[in-house]
Amino acid sequence: MGGALLEGVLREKVFPPSRILVADVRQDFLKDLQRRYGVTPCPTQDLIARSDTIVLAVKPQQMGEVLHLFRGRAKKDAVVVSIAAGVTTRRLRRETGLRRIVRVMPNLPMKVGAGVIAWSAGRGGTACEVLVNRLFAPCGIVLRVPESRMDAVTAISGSGPGYLFFLAEIIEALWRAHGLPARAGRKVAAQIFLGAGRLMQETGEAAGALRRKVSSPGGTTLAGLAVLEQRGVAEIFREAVAAAAKRSRELSR
Repeated sequence: MGGALLEGVLREKVFPPSRILVADVRQDFLKDLQRRYGVTPCPTQDLIARSDTIVLAVKPQQMGEVLHLFRGRAKKDAVVVSIAAGVTTRRLRRETGLRRIVRVMPNLPMKVGAGVIAWSAGRGGTACEVLVNRLFAPCGIVLRVPESRMDAVTAISGSGPGYLFFLAEIIEALWRAHGLPARAGRKVAAQIFLGAGRLMQETGEAAGALRRKVSSPGGTTLAGLAVLEQRGVAEIFREAVAAAAKRSRELSR
């Protein structure tokens, strides 16, 4: 996610590479970022001390290793932007000692400028809306949501691409299983999702309305949809989202 954000920021010239510091435990990864983008690698402690805006793009389980480095190092007016699932603004404020905290839940399509980026702010982060939009608008649509709803956001838009990739795998496998050219299966699956998404965006119609348009009475699509409804696919998705939201809450503890 950090790499996807970096690509978006540089692609849209939000900041020049000379103003961007990067830190990571993987030295070969840092050298690659420096070679590809011209950004400056440095130790995490130096990045924290020198930066006005600090993006925490680490796994939730590793957050503690980073947060303890803030005390006595960070600028008192620095903005902390966390994209770790389940890590609350309250915890970030408590462990960093800073007041300008923003919690962001992006999803992977931000890598190609088509992400969903939801954000919420702690008490001192409300004034950071311009910064958040500046950073993330090149990567997709940016929405502000109450922090109390961030677990749901994580489970729906954050995890959503994973659910769709799972469906794409099924479509690709079915394409091959029915004797169709195996090489084309992946392109077909991708085009189905791309085309459906563009129809929703460009027509502005609800998904249900578009579904009804492709479901002629007595037709093939309606026959397939009837099986999905009988098997309770909608309920399965609700259970999947509930499980993902529960895991997000567990990570916050």
